[in-house]
Formats: sequence, C-alpha cells, structure tokens
Amino acid sequence: MRILVLNRSEVGNFTAKVPYAVVSIKDPGEETVQLVPSVYLRDVLQLSFHDLTKQLGKGGYKLFDAVMAEQVCRFTKRCLLNIELLVIHCGAGKSRSAAIAAALNKWINGSHEPYVRGKSYIPNPLVLSVMEAELDKVAANE
Repeated sequence: MRILVLNRSEVGNFTAKVPYAVVSIKDPGEETVQLVPSVYLRDVLQLSFHDLTKQLGKGGYKLFDAVMAEQVCRFTKRCLLNIELLVIHCGAGKSRSAAIAAALNKWINGSHEPYVRGKSYIPNPLVLSVMEAELDKVAANE
C-alpha cells in the first residue's frame, strides 16, 4: 500500500484512479475539509488535534493521544485489504500527517522514509512516538 501526504488545500482537490482512504486531520474548531466525491474513496477517518508536542501556557490544547493512535491503527487495518492508497492530510502536510505516515509506513513497508528526513517533512515528535507505541501494541497482539 502506498501512502501519500498532502496539505489541506491539496486534499480538497484530490482524486485518485485507485481505491483509497483518507485520514483527515484538522485543528479543533476548524471546518472539516470537503473531499472531492469519488467512486474510489472507500473511507475517511476524521481527527482533530493541535500541532503541538506538549501543553502550552494554561493548557486547553487538544494533543494527539493513544485513543487517536488506536483509531488510526484500527482504521488502517480495516482498510488495508480494500485500498491501494492511504492519503493523510493536515493543514500544511508537513508535521502531523508526516508523523502518522512515517509510523504507518514503518509498520506496513518497513521504513519511516521518506517522511522523517529531508526538507519536505518535519514530523511532529509527539504524534510519531504515540503512533509507534500503539503500533508496537498492535504488533505484539498479532
């Protein structure tokens, strides 16, 4: 399975000619991006959390957590047999989505690359570590 990381505006115009699913990440309070209708779109997982690695100031920010990581893992496992492409997007397509893509790519294809090196991506370290911890649990139960 291929993984494609996009930003918010790119995913709003995206279509594929193969079966695909989307992990859609937005900031809390932000409007949900409207996807182009497609017969190839199999499923969508909506997540809402801030692009932070820890609480700031007085708090109140929604951080990525184990519950969300479990949702991503279940969604991906459920879709694996029915899709050729997993599209993951966030606002800029560089941090939150890249971290989830890196963890899933390592789990599915054996490598974090290309989502952890180079100037295109800056994976959110909290998202990456929480995802990897959840995928370790998944692997231990298989």
